[in-house]
Amino acid sequence: MKLLVTNAKQVVRVTANGEKMLRGLEQTQSSLAILTERNGEGISILIDEDGKIAAIDYDSKIQNLIGNIKIKNVIDATGMCIIPGLVDGHTHPVWAGDRVHEFVMKMSGATYMEVHAAGGGIHFTVDKTRDVIKSVIIKGDVIYTKTEAEEVQL
Repeated sequence: MKLLVTNAKQVVRVTANGEKMLRGLEQTQSSLAILTERNGEGISILIDEDGKIAAIDYDSKIQNLIGNIKIKNVIDATGMCIIPGLVDGHTHPVWAGDRVHEFVMKMSGATYMEVHAAGGGIHFTVDKTRDVIKSVIIKGDVIYTKTEAEEVQL
């Protein structure tokens, strides 16, 4: 085996019914499977040679499963919460031209290049920010549209 993570205080699996993954609206609070330490016994995660999760269970059960199998790496996760398999697909609303509209595409499984081909991605934000810079006047720490600037006679 490639890796054993032991003694976790909590393991939150993003799938509760044996699914490989969840996308979009399939993801709900009720789709989570939460294992929490009990009577001082933590939770272990065993990772196989291909980097896939082989088992998740209480430390003693995983130790019984392993027996004398050699483990290449062991991580002590005492007191930690582990969320294996979580992919944090997100966007950052930045200055002008936030990319919140891409969230639905990403949650539906679109790749970055598919989002880019649909006009999204970092270039969308850069273009929107450039457009704003061309259409505003900044005086001190105040940003005015050109119309506002004319009204206050800047």
